[in-house]
Amino acid sequence: MSDNNYDPFHRPQADKERREQPSYSIITAADHGLDSAGRAPAQEPPAEYLRAPAAHTTSSGISVIRPEDLKKQAEPQAKSGSGIWDYIKILLLAMVIALFLRAFVFEITRVEGASMYPSLVEGDNLFTSKIAYLFAEPERGDIVVLNAPGLPSEHYIKRIIGLPNEKVEIIQGQVFIDGVLLEEAYLADQYTVVDTEIIVPEGCYFVMGDNRDVSHDSRYNDIGTIPLDEIKGKAKLRLFPFSEFGSLY
Repeated sequence: MSDNNYDPFHRPQADKERREQPSYSIITAADHGLDSAGRAPAQEPPAEYLRAPAAHTTSSGISVIRPEDLKKQAEPQAKSGSGIWDYIKILLLAMVIALFLRAFVFEITRVEGASMYPSLVEGDNLFTSKIAYLFAEPERGDIVVLNAPGLPSEHYIKRIIGLPNEKVEIIQGQVFIDGVLLEEAYLADQYTVVDTEIIVPEGCYFVMGDNRDVSHDSRYNDIGTIPLDEIKGKAKLRLFPFSEFGSLY
C-alpha cells in the first residue's frame, strides 16, 4: 500500500460491522394509542356506572353516596310515572266530556225506514242538537227526533207541520194551515193521504213524515200531536254518507 493513499482513520473492520448491523423502525407512542406523555387515553365508563350516583370523598378519605344523590337519581323515574298518569287523567277527562256532550248537548241519529224519503234515506247519520229548543221555539219545517208514543225505547224522525193553536186541515191531498195552502217543496209527491182537521193544542206540534204514503204520524190517533217535552232535538246536519254531508235546510 502506497504511503500517498494511507488514511490513518481508515478502519475496515468497523465499517464491516456497521454494514452487518440490522436496521430498526422507530415506533412512537401514538402507535400504541398513547398520548404525548405516554398515557393511555381516557375511556367512557360503562352505562351502568354512568347511571349510578357519583360518590363523594369525605375528609377522612372514605367515599360515600349522599341521600340527595339517590333522590336525584330517582327523579327521572318518578317523572316518567307522573307523565303516564297525566295521560290517563287527560283520557278520563276527555271521556267524561264526551259522555256529557252525548247526554245533554247532541247525539248522532241514524235513519231507519223510508218515512222521511226523499229528504232522508235509510242509513243517513244526522247530527241532532239537544239544546236547539232551549233558547228558541220549534219552527214549521224543522226535522225533529221525538220519543215514539207508547214505545219508550224507540224514536221517530218527523217534520213539524203545525204549530200550537194553529188549525191544520188535509183536504183532497193538500195541507192547509189556518185556511192557507202550505207549500211543501221537500215532497216528492204533493198528495197527502188521510183527510184531517185539528186545532193543535198549546205546547204541542203537528208532525208528519215527508213520505206521506208510509209515514205514521200526527194524522193518526195513536200518535196525535206531540208535546214539546217529547221532542228530543232538532236534526241539523247530515254527517254520513260523506257525499251528502251538509245542512238539512
